[in-house]
Amino acid sequence: MNALAGLPAAALLRDALTGAFASPVISRPVKLLMFAVVARLLACAYCEDEARTRLGAEGMQRGE
Repeated sequence: MNALAGLPAAALLRDALTGAFASPVISRPVKLLMFAVVARLLACAYCEDEARTRLGAEGMQRGE
């Protein structure tokens, strides 16, 4: 998000991600898996690594 600092889209993207992760409809690990898939499709290594780190904190191991 820091890469978007100062741009009008930054607040919109931040609010969308915050809202998505706050929703109780889908579990946090499933949301993180979806985020990791999108990150890989976009070839965003930073986002994919972040998703992996957070999935590890949720108790998921790399091969799951």
